[in-house]
Amino acid sequence: MAHKLHPSRHRKNVSELSSQQRQRLRQLLDTYIATQDPVGEHLRAGNDMSLHIHGHGFLAWHTVFIAKLEQWLVLNGGGEFVPLPYYDPDLPIPPELSRSNTQPQPPVPLGCLLALGGSSISEFCHAQTIIDLDATTRTQANAFKMTLPAGSWTVTPVDTSGGGSFTAWNAWGVVTGCAPDGSACSTGWIHAFSYASASLGERGAAAEGRYATP
Repeated sequence: MAHKLHPSRHRKNVSELSSQQRQRLRQLLDTYIATQDPVGEHLRAGNDMSLHIHGHGFLAWHTVFIAKLEQWLVLNGGGEFVPLPYYDPDLPIPPELSRSNTQPQPPVPLGCLLALGGSSISEFCHAQTIIDLDATTRTQANAFKMTLPAGSWTVTPVDTSGGGSFTAWNAWGVVTGCAPDGSACSTGWIHAFSYASASLGERGAAAEGRYATP
């Protein structure tokens, strides 16, 4: 059974905005993100267990989160976008907003939608999520960040055979000093990655050698 979003009486669907309006909205959002650090704010709030932003405090905290953006829009020439337009995940992301990112988050299972109204996120929400890390754009200064509800999580590397977009990456840009079978290279293709959290610090998955090919 499909579960459609109910049309808002006050907020516009972003698909109903003109192309020029969506371009303007994207420019404003880019400025807001660069100057107000809402991503960092969300990350810090997610690590503050007293706020319960993924549990019974979900609606209250995110209402304030959106209100701060709307106040900023009013003060910075974006009053036409208040209340903030909404996005229907059943529709394609308008190109003016997607910036060629055509891989939105997978649909939220109904169990998750129902759980958001309760005191905690249900275990049904803890589905597998593949995060593709592009080594040509992701650096320590531009690391991928996400907020997870409290619980136990497993980080597992996957390649294209497991549904990922990449197989390996080359930190040097060249392949040198390999054994005849293509293993044990001095420089070459590796499968290493690292992750970090406020409580765990930085952790890394050890590279299983360096190879002549991905």
